[in-house]
Amino acid sequence: MANEDIKKSTAVAKKADEKKPVKAKKARKSPVAYVKEVIAELKKVSWPNKKDILSYTATVVVFIVVMSLLLFGMDVVFGKLLDLILLI
Repeated sequence: MANEDIKKSTAVAKKADEKKPVKAKKARKSPVAYVKEVIAELKKVSWPNKKDILSYTATVVVFIVVMSLLLFGMDVVFGKLLDLILLI
């Protein structure tokens, strides 16, 4: 009976091992090959033109200015409210 239990547990362990995914070993590439692949990928990139870059930059600057003014205004308002609450 003990032999049957051992055989069953061995069979279960083998099935569990079969279900585990096998990790593929990563091949080490030389730094030169890596740089060549990076350059090849960068050639595939669709780069924005000057008009688009200026438009995106202006959008970001306007957004930052608006958010800064909003935060400044909220800071002033909440500061005044806190002063009123603490003075009472």
